[in-house]
Amino acid sequence: MPPPAPAASAGADRVAATPSATPILSVNNIEVVYDHVILVLKGVSLTVPKGQIVALLGANGAGKSTTLKAISNLLSA
Repeated sequence: MPPPAPAASAGADRVAATPSATPILSVNNIEVVYDHVILVLKGVSLTVPKGQIVALLGANGAGKSTTLKAISNLLSA
């Protein structure tokens, strides 16, 4: 009797990320300054490969929301 077939995993239809794959998001050296004086983000870079999940974690006031607003172009230049 042959062994049972392995169960399909929930992520089986995802495309495996490879180093050569084009990322779905890539930002380099984000800098945000409030009121032309207060530097709130400096040198923030991140890449989200296709087929991957990325979490942006940090303490209160670390700049998570500001980073996402900058990426989403919700901050005025």
